[in-house]
Amino acid sequence: DPGTPDSDATFFSGAEVFGAKAYYVPWLWGWLETQSEPATDIVVSADTSRPDISTFSLGEQVKLSFNVAGMKPGQKDLDLKLRFFDEMDQLVKEQSLKVKADGDGKWTKEIDAPCEKMGFWRVFVRLSNGVTLREMGVSRRRSYMTYAVVPDPAERKLYGEKETFFGTHGNSGYAFRFDPPRSGPPHSGEGRTALIRTVCE
Repeated sequence: DPGTPDSDATFFSGAEVFGAKAYYVPWLWGWLETQSEPATDIVVSADTSRPDISTFSLGEQVKLSFNVAGMKPGQKDLDLKLRFFDEMDQLVKEQSLKVKADGDGKWTKEIDAPCEKMGFWRVFVRLSNGVTLREMGVSRRRSYMTYAVVPDPAERKLYGEKETFFGTHGNSGYAFRFDPPRSGPPHSGEGRTALIRTVCE
């Protein structure tokens, strides 16, 4: 039932949409989320422990902080549902956090996020009443947040000037097109180009 806030169909489950128990399409679930979001004063926000770039070295713990505002003082009938997808759009982890408002109708929680392997991570965030993350700027889409785990720069092999070449690359006919979103760095938007290094053997 797409109109039921707590149903799988409105919270990223491909089983209800395609009849396939292991088929997930995060971009579709984000769209479905926004179709059933209720009218409310409650607002959900989230960020990583490195909000400027949300990029972390392998072995570094990634932390995510969540904030809910606009609730009634002492309200405790909501849960925050999280789903973590890797760069291959595979569901890696599901987590539910109990939300309890303080005297000002606010709630804050920090958790450790999956970061055992390198790659691009997308986290879909949704309250049990249907409220999701709002868009931020031109790059952060509605209903999810992102972060990336990359090699430690300190352990990267250095090549000499004569062995290293740099250049920019864009899609044919439109050098600044960014497509698809999941292939780029977190919080990146349209207008990015790829930096390519070729090492001569």
